[in-house]
Amino acid sequence: MKFLYGLVWFAAVAVYSAWSHAEIAEDQSVVVLFDRSASMARDMGGSTRIDLARAALNTWSETLAGRSNVAVRFFAGGVDENNSAANCEASELIIPFGRNIDTADIASLGEGIRAIGRKTNIAHALEQARNDLVGRGDGKILLISDGLENCERDPISLANELGDMHIEVDVLAIGEPQDVAGLGKIALASGGTFSMATSAGQLAEQMQQQLPDFDFPDMPANTGVVDVASSAMVSVVDAPGAPPAKAAPVIEPLVLESTEVSEDQPGRVAIELILDASGSMWGRIDGKTKIAIARDALNETLSGLDDPVFWVGLRAYGFDNSVPKTEEASCPNTELLSDISASNLRNIRQVAYGLTPYGYTPITESLSLAGDDLAAIEAESRMIILITDGKETCGGDPVATAEKLCKQGIGLETHIVGFDLEPDVVEQMRRVAKAGCGTYTNADDAKELTQALHTIVEGAQDKIDPTWLRTIYPTEGGSSKDEAIPLASGTYTLKRSLAKGEQMYFRVNTQQAQHGVLRGLIQAARLVREGETMTESTIGRAQFALTIYTPDSKKGRGRKVRLSGEPGTYKHIGYLDTYGDGFVFSIGSDYDTVHKDSLFNVNIREAGDRFEGVEAPRKDDLDQPIELPSGYGVIGHLGEGDFEDTYRLPMSGGRGTVQMHDDEYPFGVAIYSVDGERLWRQRATGQINFEIPAGAAGGELVVEDKNPVLKQVFTGYEILLSPP
Repeated sequence: MKFLYGLVWFAAVAVYSAWSHAEIAEDQSVVVLFDRSASMARDMGGSTRIDLARAALNTWSETLAGRSNVAVRFFAGGVDENNSAANCEASELIIPFGRNIDTADIASLGEGIRAIGRKTNIAHALEQARNDLVGRGDGKILLISDGLENCERDPISLANELGDMHIEVDVLAIGEPQDVAGLGKIALASGGTFSMATSAGQLAEQMQQQLPDFDFPDMPANTGVVDVASSAMVSVVDAPGAPPAKAAPVIEPLVLESTEVSEDQPGRVAIELILDASGSMWGRIDGKTKIAIARDALNETLSGLDDPVFWVGLRAYGFDNSVPKTEEASCPNTELLSDISASNLRNIRQVAYGLTPYGYTPITESLSLAGDDLAAIEAESRMIILITDGKETCGGDPVATAEKLCKQGIGLETHIVGFDLEPDVVEQMRRVAKAGCGTYTNADDAKELTQALHTIVEGAQDKIDPTWLRTIYPTEGGSSKDEAIPLASGTYTLKRSLAKGEQMYFRVNTQQAQHGVLRGLIQAARLVREGETMTESTIGRAQFALTIYTPDSKKGRGRKVRLSGEPGTYKHIGYLDTYGDGFVFSIGSDYDTVHKDSLFNVNIREAGDRFEGVEAPRKDDLDQPIELPSGYGVIGHLGEGDFEDTYRLPMSGGRGTVQMHDDEYPFGVAIYSVDGERLWRQRATGQINFEIPAGAAGGELVVEDKNPVLKQVFTGYEILLSPP
């Protein structure tokens, strides 16, 4: 096992394996195939199988950072109930070869994994992966699935062919042996390996073993005394041979995962992006090429168009370097590279990152063809968004063309972002945008380009009524705490609206040292009575509360967070399980009717102290405290039900520091002798430095939460002891 500098060990998990894992060359290409079939939504030990895959992917992302010889492809994602043939060919290349992977790519990828597919098309996925590997020398395929082929094709025969091509298929099966053992035949036929996983930790470990050896540098040894008085810790290392604890990530706001509509559907907005890939885009601003800046700006701003109501495509011009660099040869080079469709942003990003600037600037022809493309799409409104760093160089009249498009009567606007333009070209592009019923924005650097695109995207968002868009995953809870219905991690709405004062109860089966987080989002207006029915108010603010009941809740009252406001209002509340008993929560309101589309999410995160799955006890509950190793970092967590963590001090003495991740979090550190006498105590925010006093060797160090009022605050901390 290798280290990543500044990061912690991957968990060392014992796993079942039918064959030993083969060593993989550093330069070997790997295609990872992720199963998205509906069966991946099945429960496995309190989490769904897709949750296990998502969690493993997040753990795995640090390993992939900066690599370009790993591709990721989804399969089994077809959802057309009337077209099995199309479902059996559903496969999507998410991360292609040659692209340096960023951890943000994997994070957004993990968020987007949902078990939706109607068919499990393993043979087709293997075939696509084989095509991905063409021309890349030795390669392998990593297949992650929970089921068998059901598209009337034979993946075993294809696996035999892959084996003959020296392409091994390693299979990671998620599930019980009786369900997934048949997948082993695919691995055997190709000469690959077969493993099973029933937890996120197992899956992450198996994925780590299957990747090429990227030869990460080892963490430097800890030598000498750490100057804890002058600096906070910048790296954390666990004791050799021990699994790590990882700081629980920041809780992100709840967003709509997919949209349904209530009754009146919003009108579709069709958008064609036109990206200048002419030779001048090789120019540099602040040391970075303009094409790279444009790609990054698109990558950042496109997320604002990820709702299915937006149909988006990408056209580019000037990129074809296979033709002579002449006006005659290069001016016809304008092409729709990614068709206008819904949920198309990932493909657009991939295409944009593959463009190489080269030729001329046919703006007029590109606008004209974009108008034809958009006219063919059924939509309520249409937009062209052109990013260019130069003027028309192919003899056309972009002003006249833009005016013609505007007057077609199809609601088409032409918006232009002029990137690093000369003053005379700026004036020309202003006239084009005005004639095209759109806007012109000038951008001289990366920040201004990103802001310009943000403004245009916000304008597109204004074309729809956001109150029409809903995430709808209806579920039904119990009528009391004793009748609470178990709920796995996921996002939910209610099957019915709740009357004033009514609560619906659910149980979350967390284990010791796990952090259960509830996130709520208002996505509808207040319900008001209109005659015999309830309707949504045009001015009323909706509201509901999420209440957590824990084993030690006083008088059964629980802790709650109340949401009140316009659609999009978000809040969260959590509970750190120190005993392993889980918790119950309810949704409801003592003041108003709760809309059935009130959105809430259940998320279970690891939040152990020192080691994952280990909870440092409260001093009053002390049985066997966790021992603090000298010279090694320890991660712990406090808040939301966990008010005190106790650790055993080493016999060698020394000094150390406790650093809170939240710099404004009030906390205390106390040191006790072996006999229980308090020898030292300090309260602060941010960081506390300490010396282990005489008589405290082998005693206890206690980290205390000093937030009696702010019970909803949760954070991590780090402890580092230096040798005496």
